[in-house]
Amino acid sequence: SKVTIIGSNAFARCTSLTSVSFPAATYIGSSAFYYCSKLSKIYLTASSVCMLASTNAFFSTRISSNKGSIFVPSSLVASYKAATNWAFFSNRIYSA
Repeated sequence: SKVTIIGSNAFARCTSLTSVSFPAATYIGSSAFYYCSKLSKIYLTASSVCMLASTNAFFSTRISSNKGSIFVPSSLVASYKAATNWAFFSNRIYSA
């Protein structure tokens, strides 16, 4: 089965993590990637927008420091850019 929920602190402090892909994610919890300092790419390819509990999910990652990218289905780019908490990262959201 595919992961649909990435819980709070799920990958916190995984400093070697550089890229993650979740083809079925529907929810990302607070601090999920907290202090994953090398995380620069996340792929969310489910057919609906994944809920983001808080912008601190990517605290102290390359995504939060404006050096990373979030890849989503092309049909959802505008929806992600406008969605609660995702809007904070709108300039880092791209078509997968």
